[in-house]
Amino acid sequence: MTFALIGAPFYGAWWSVALGTTTVLYLRNLGFEKAQIGFLLGLIPLIGVISPLVAPWTTRFGLKRSYITFYGTRKFVVATLIFAPYVLQQFGTTATFVFVSLVLLVFSVFRAIAETGVIPWQQEFIPHAMWGKFAAASSIAVSLAGMGMSAVAAHVLAGASGFAPYQMLLGIGALLGVLHVAAYIGVAGGGPQPAQSAHADVQAQMRTALRDRAFIRHMAGLGAIAFVTAAWPIFLPLYMSDQIGLDAGAIVRLQLITSAGTLLSSYAWGAAADRIGSKPILLSALAVFALLPLGWWWMPRSGVATEWVAGALAFVFGVSSAAWAIAQGRLLWVKIIPPAQKTGYNAVYYAWLGVLMGLGPIATGAGLDAMRSLLANTYTPVWLLSIVLVLVGLAAFRSAENDQRANV
Repeated sequence: MTFALIGAPFYGAWWSVALGTTTVLYLRNLGFEKAQIGFLLGLIPLIGVISPLVAPWTTRFGLKRSYITFYGTRKFVVATLIFAPYVLQQFGTTATFVFVSLVLLVFSVFRAIAETGVIPWQQEFIPHAMWGKFAAASSIAVSLAGMGMSAVAAHVLAGASGFAPYQMLLGIGALLGVLHVAAYIGVAGGGPQPAQSAHADVQAQMRTALRDRAFIRHMAGLGAIAFVTAAWPIFLPLYMSDQIGLDAGAIVRLQLITSAGTLLSSYAWGAAADRIGSKPILLSALAVFALLPLGWWWMPRSGVATEWVAGALAFVFGVSSAAWAIAQGRLLWVKIIPPAQKTGYNAVYYAWLGVLMGLGPIATGAGLDAMRSLLANTYTPVWLLSIVLVLVGLAAFRSAENDQRANV
């Protein structure tokens, strides 16, 4: 467990420049439309649908070996996005879109295999009684490192032009990502199982999961939330640029502030989850999620207070995101998923989550482009739909309170 915490800050630094706001702005500068950006970044979780297919293989190959091999390799894959400007210069926007799509497709497949392995592996090396505290400590480390890297990115991008700053950040991020994976070499568990036994066990576990009412109810609530919230980190930077009028440096600073909210609140949420249970924290986080779109919708445009308001909302987003992630994860992995059936259950969970997290950005990007000629603020339907689906998810989780397993 200690080695996993050592690797956490390297992950936070890598993510902030490889998949965060910086990447969204990089794709915009390559000339892609919102629908294309939504497709590209929605592809990453969407490929998680292969998890039930690869779960028996990851069990045979070894959960630990699957994670280290494919999570490590994917860092080099995503780093090849550095070459996108050269493709653009030589072959044009269409060829560049195909190139980026292929890179992210391979990246997504490797990610799906790795995470199919690591999620059940975590249930081996993280004690149940310490899940909340571990999640909080990991979140703090990720957020702190992400803040540092976001501050660097904001400084590099402030007033900068061209692709060189983005390429440099992608290269640095790849090196940090490799260090994150290397830390997991020292984590125990995750060994391979015999081939025939592994395949039969995982298939039986997945069938059991699909008959488990508490699990299915959790997936219903999670799906509604994931569909809308997966689109927020992708399209919020574009909203802040298109509708609010912030520049690239200010937009990246908002990612830093979001990380600060997560950092400062994570330990309290983790300790509270272990002490009073996950449900009160989870429902409180979703109540805030339902209000955030109203704040983004009504915030002032291009005024003195604009960046202050955006920063305040970013901080609240970070605090509520930490509460949601810690409470939902603890509820799922400590009480909903039986440890003896973790690989099959987690394969179903990961596939379902990936589909909804992938379709959300894809549908949002397509909708924003389609409404461009109809509405002055094309984001209005996005915020309205967000409120509705968050409330649906909140109702689904609240209805689980009579289920003893979910009442934790």
